[in-house]
Amino acid sequence: MTGRPVKTAGIHLEPLPEVSELLNLEEMAVDDFLADLKAGEIAEVMLLKPETTPEELNSSSVLDEDGLEEMKKQREARLGSEDLKNPPDPV
Repeated sequence: MTGRPVKTAGIHLEPLPEVSELLNLEEMAVDDFLADLKAGEIAEVMLLKPETTPEELNSSSVLDEDGLEEMKKQREARLGSEDLKNPPDPV
């Protein structure tokens, strides 16, 4: 605590819309959306996406040990980490 006076300010938050309201929004073609967005006529945007499983997010979780080892070797070769571990021209 610093002992400094603190100003209080009123903050007003609008209530979030119900899910049913969000799901009943009008669909728009991309060209119409871009035109309305450029004209300043879009106040809010909502994007819906299907639920993603953890396996889809982390594809390495479905690989066996040999597959993971091969991916690791490819990544090390691509990033040159072997040269960092054993430099050809040590300083």
